Amino acid sequence: MVTEEDYLEALEVVTAYHKQLGRIIDYSKTVHIRTPIELWFSGLEVEVSARLRNALLNNYFQNENGKPFEFLEDINRRDFMKLKNTGEKTWKEFIKLNSK
Repeated sequence: MVTEEDYLEALEVVTAYHKQLGRIIDYSKTVHIRTPIELWFSGLEVEVSARLRNALLNNYFQNENGKPFEFLEDINRRDFMKLKNTGEKTWKEFIKLNSK
């Protein structure tokens, strides 16, 4: 598994190579670091409903890693509403927490 640190080190090597070629490209501006769902939950300062927590971490609609979503940025309303025991109230709670 490639860690974020490994990725950033490799990015430095690629940038140095491009400088040697006479082209300077700043790839760091194009990097989008994604937030794992578990990390997002641990960073919240407010209590999250059990329904929302279960919907995002322990739902029957799962991908290859056993969770419905792996990263916060992957969540959209259409797929969220397909999850068991979710509805408009749970979606609004997620949107409110995600905007903080």
